[in-house]
Amino acid sequence: MGRNRWIAVALLVALLPAGQIFALPLGDDTQCVPAGLPPFKTWELRMAKSLDIVDEHQQELPGLWALYLSAGQPIATIWVGNLLVSVDPTPKDQHTPGWHDRGAVLADTTLRSERRQACDWFQPMMLEKAS
Repeated sequence: MGRNRWIAVALLVALLPAGQIFALPLGDDTQCVPAGLPPFKTWELRMAKSLDIVDEHQQELPGLWALYLSAGQPIATIWVGNLLVSVDPTPKDQHTPGWHDRGAVLADTTLRSERRQACDWFQPMMLEKAS
């Protein structure tokens, strides 16, 4: 494991609440990401935080929000186990929605109870506020 990966593991352990364990999703050369993004193996983990995610049947599951850096650009993600569910290549831009894998989430971005990696990324439509 490279030096950056060990730093990421130490960072992740420091951020998780006591008693909560979450496997760090490392991915590999084959990790599916939305088109136009650099390969996952080039992403460097900068920050991670555990979170609870509710699926379509109101089951609460442990999730992980992680912030990566690739070619100087931040990429925010949400993981459920080793499944990459959502990717936001412009986390500072509130007007551009992130990408979600149809195998993991429904059209309204609710987490599916039966999840799989489909590599079928979509961006939900943004509703414009009426003036």
